[in-house]
Amino acid sequence: AYTDIERTVEQTPFSNAPGAGNRPPSGDICGDTVNGPPAAPFEDCFTSKRYQVELRQPLFDWGIPAALRQGKARVRVAELDFAAERKLLINRVITRYIAFLEAAEQLRFARAENAALAQDLERANVRYEVGETGVTGLREAQAAADLARTRVIDARTALDEAREGLREITARWFRRLPSLSSAFELSPPKPVGPAQWLNTALTYNASYLSVLRQAEIAEDEISRRHAGHLPRVDLVAGYADADDGEFAFGSASSETRIGVEATWKLFSGGRTLSQLREARARYDSSQARLVATRRKVHLEINNAYRRVLQSISRVEALQRAIVSARSAIKATTVGFEVGERTQADVLDARRNLYRALTDHATARYAYLRSGIRLKLVAGILSIDDLLAMDARLNGQAVPAAAADDNS
Repeated sequence: AYTDIERTVEQTPFSNAPGAGNRPPSGDICGDTVNGPPAAPFEDCFTSKRYQVELRQPLFDWGIPAALRQGKARVRVAELDFAAERKLLINRVITRYIAFLEAAEQLRFARAENAALAQDLERANVRYEVGETGVTGLREAQAAADLARTRVIDARTALDEAREGLREITARWFRRLPSLSSAFELSPPKPVGPAQWLNTALTYNASYLSVLRQAEIAEDEISRRHAGHLPRVDLVAGYADADDGEFAFGSASSETRIGVEATWKLFSGGRTLSQLREARARYDSSQARLVATRRKVHLEINNAYRRVLQSISRVEALQRAIVSARSAIKATTVGFEVGERTQADVLDARRNLYRALTDHATARYAYLRSGIRLKLVAGILSIDDLLAMDARLNGQAVPAAAADDNS
């Protein structure tokens, strides 16, 4: 510290001493005395110079180890949160592309159904004009064709929305995009059984591990707050240098010291107790959140695993349903031509076929989504899964917007 000081001295031990100096001339408060120390009262001005360095090393502080553990845990929480967001990004990319492919296939089937029912309507008109069918059959064919057109409109809207979802996440416009191959292997999750997937999730699920670390931070906070009741012991070493030599009675000195300092707050108005109670309450809250997160992970693992198996079963069942529906159309059409079936029976058989085709496509995409969801909850979703999905995109290119496809 460097300080300019002006000081008024009212009395000194040398005020009445023989040989005391005269007072400085009036108005000259910084004047020098010539014969010994000045007689009080007098005014003086001088510069004070002080330098001090102190080193403090804790020897005992109950809260420091807990604070260090908290710091490391917070770094780990930040890393886990980043890893979780990275996996969520991969999941969004894959699922939005799957949603786009599903919407494109739904539109394809809706258009095919619309074209087939339009042909049925034309045939119904011809039969009605020549008297081979009544007005009821014509009205049924008309209603079916109208409903098919509404499904095309809905499918076009769904495809445009899926396209916008891709644009939002990629910030790019794609004219045409590859589709999945017509056939790909449907295999159950490995390892087999949700219990093993749960163990994996409790090891790698970043969201769960983040909550676990936060519970550890809350536990260490209790130790850190409890340290307020305990003494703190520090090893203190210091060096100080002071120079007030310009003052009439000033001096210059230097000081080196080393020692042990103990600090113990016996009472601080209940603050330490309140902070300790708060830390314990937050720890209880973190434990409850940890239990809830673990249960949520358990639920999501079971549901995702079950949906993968369900999707496989649905795909296989709908494959058989498609074969049956094609056979039913042929049989119903023949029956209608010989007068054993009605126009409504033919229309129902055709709708059943396209419903089976649509549901089959939905089940295939649901299988892919469920597998991705299972890996996401288990915490093992990675860029390799994105590359694996890309490797499956070797089918026919589809337009990125419904307006680009005039088929």
